[in-house]
Amino acid sequence: GMPEESQEPIPSLSITDKKDLQDSLDKHHLNTDATKCGILKDASGVDRNITKEHTVYTKKPPYLILHVKRFNNNSKKISTPITVPDKLELKADINISKEAAGDQSSVKYPLKGFIYHQGDSIHSGHYITYMIDPDGNWRKYNNLDKDSYGTIVEKSDKEFSDRKKRAYLYLYKDDENRVSTTHLDDSSKKAPPPTKAAQDKLDEAQKERFPL
Repeated sequence: GMPEESQEPIPSLSITDKKDLQDSLDKHHLNTDATKCGILKDASGVDRNITKEHTVYTKKPPYLILHVKRFNNNSKKISTPITVPDKLELKADINISKEAAGDQSSVKYPLKGFIYHQGDSIHSGHYITYMIDPDGNWRKYNNLDKDSYGTIVEKSDKEFSDRKKRAYLYLYKDDENRVSTTHLDDSSKKAPPPTKAAQDKLDEAQKERFPL
């Protein structure tokens, strides 16, 4: 039959055997853990033709938001550090369709921010955000540190580096994606003049409010 399509706004990536964010994303899209292809029997004993699932972006997304599974089925925290590239790639025919990639073999997305979960429980903890400002500086946003909220942090800072490797949510953005704007000349910005009938009504109302 025809392949089924579904939408997945935020991929959830497993890091049990992949310690690299790029590798985890590639594995997720290729779905290498999927049931093997072929004819298999379902619970009723009926033969079913199982095909491999492959996830791709059919349009180039302006942002990539990646969720890393930091808790196992027993709600135990997974603090394994992973390699987080400064630029993530959507590769043609692996993560993104050739049509969406255009004439490029891959589309690169620079890292713009991440969220770190502080705590050992899935039911509690504290969240700290790191984001790049318009000048290219990394800033730390922690509402418990009100005196240093939004302060610049160095990439060489050990705490920053450790948290970047152990974050649970990453934000990447396509810098080449630009929203086109139409530049209007001065004449088009001005409102059209009122009709004579409308102007007469305005004049009458003005006289009633401010009689001579």
